[in-house]
Amino acid sequence: MSNNWTSEQSQAITTTGNNLLVSAAAGSGKTAVLAARCAYLICDANPPCDATELLVVTFTNAAAEEMRRRIAQLILQRASEKSDDKRLQRQAILIHAAQISTIHSLGQTIIRRHFHELGIDPHFRIMDEDESQLLKTEVVHQLVEKKTHRRDLFGFSTFCRTVCKRTTSCSLKNHPRVV
Repeated sequence: MSNNWTSEQSQAITTTGNNLLVSAAAGSGKTAVLAARCAYLICDANPPCDATELLVVTFTNAAAEEMRRRIAQLILQRASEKSDDKRLQRQAILIHAAQISTIHSLGQTIIRRHFHELGIDPHFRIMDEDESQLLKTEVVHQLVEKKTHRRDLFGFSTFCRTVCKRTTSCSLKNHPRVV
């Protein structure tokens, strides 16, 4: 482990047995500290954890891959220093099976494992951003059609303006029934 850590960083890396919150400014080394913490828990903690017992949640796929790469690199470094340690050799392989992902990916994994308990089709998929935008627009157009047929326009123009401000692809101006 690096000797360049601050006392707070070292504490974040080596604390075990209780919950820990790491909060710091951008560029302060959070990713490095969290990667070192994961490597510490796998390689040096007493008792050590298995790489497959980790749960690391990030906001982006790129951040998840960066975290996985850093943790793997630290474990490989420790495994090469202790080439006779079969457990560390195994952990260097298992890190690729660790749950290091985005919150969306974690949710999808949980749903896929428990689809039957949730009553969800096992062949579900996550809607992409383009599909989401199209669906929002379609719903707004259907609502406009329904409301204008009923002549139920009380407060509806305010609703339309609000939706159009929030939905970038909203084009109610071109709807045949909206004046």
